[in-house]
Amino acid sequence: MTDLKNIKFRITFGLLTLIICSGISNVYAVNEVTLSLEPKSLELPLLKASQGSIFTLELKISDVELLKELHVTFGYDPNYVEYLNGKIDSIFSTRTGGWTGNELNGVLNEAFNGHGTVFRYWFKAIKTGSTQIILLDARLIDESGASISVATSGCNVKIISPAEFIGGEFAVLTTNYQTLSKSLNETIIVNEQLTSLYNTTKKDYDALNESYTSLKSNYDSLNSIYATLQTNYNKELTTLNSLQISNEKLALDYANQVNILYIFIASTAVLLVSTVYFAMKKQAKTVIK
Repeated sequence: MTDLKNIKFRITFGLLTLIICSGISNVYAVNEVTLSLEPKSLELPLLKASQGSIFTLELKISDVELLKELHVTFGYDPNYVEYLNGKIDSIFSTRTGGWTGNELNGVLNEAFNGHGTVFRYWFKAIKTGSTQIILLDARLIDESGASISVATSGCNVKIISPAEFIGGEFAVLTTNYQTLSKSLNETIIVNEQLTSLYNTTKKDYDALNESYTSLKSNYDSLNSIYATLQTNYNKELTTLNSLQISNEKLALDYANQVNILYIFIASTAVLLVSTVYFAMKKQAKTVIK
C-alpha cells in the first residue's frame, strides 16, 4: 500500500514538474518588447555655432506585435540639453500607412509587427557635463486597446569642451597618422620594388623588341628573296615544260626517221638482192645457150 502511495506521489510530482517547466519555457519563449533610444551613449563638443551642438537620437522598437498607439515622454536635464523636434521614420511610416498625432503621441493607420526605427529626435547641447535622456511613461497599445508591456532604455550623453574634443580628436588623428605613415612607408618600399622590377622588365622588353625588329627585317628580306626565287622557279618550270614537250616531239621525229631509215635499208637490201639474183639468173641462161 505504501509503495502504491509512493508511485502515485512520484507520478503527481513529475506531472507538476512538467507543467511548471512548460510554463517557465513558455514565459521565456516570449521575447520582451523593448523601446530604446539609440545610440545608447555619445560624446560631442559644445560648439558656439548655432548648428554645431545638435545631435540626433533614434527611437527603436523590437519584438512588438499589433502595435497601434505609442505615447512617450522624455526625461532630461534642461540645463544640459534642449529638445528641438522629431520626425517619423520614412520606412516605418510606409510600413504602417502613416501616423496621426505628433512626434511623441499618436496612432498608426495600420498595426505594426516586428522591429524598426519609429522616430528620430533632435536635441541641442547647451552645457558641458554628463547627463541622461530617458523615456518616461512609455505606453504601447495594441489594436484591441490593450496595453503592451515594454522595457525602455535611454542614452548617456557626455558634452565636452571644444579644447577637450580637439585634444581627443588630435590623439585619434595622431594614431591614424602613425598608421597611415607606416602604410605609406610600406607602400613606398613596395613601389620602389615594383619600379625596379618595371625597369628590369622594360630593359628586357626593349632588348626583345630590338631582336624582334631585327628578326622581322630578316624575315621580310628572306620573304622577298623567296618570292623572287618562287617567281624564277615558276618561269624555269614553264621553260622546262616547254623543253620537255619539244624533246618529246624531237624524240618522236627521231623515231620516225629511224623507222624510215630501217625501211629504206630493208628496201635497198631487197632491191640489191633481187638485182643480184636476176643478174645471176640471166648470166646462167647465157652460159647454157
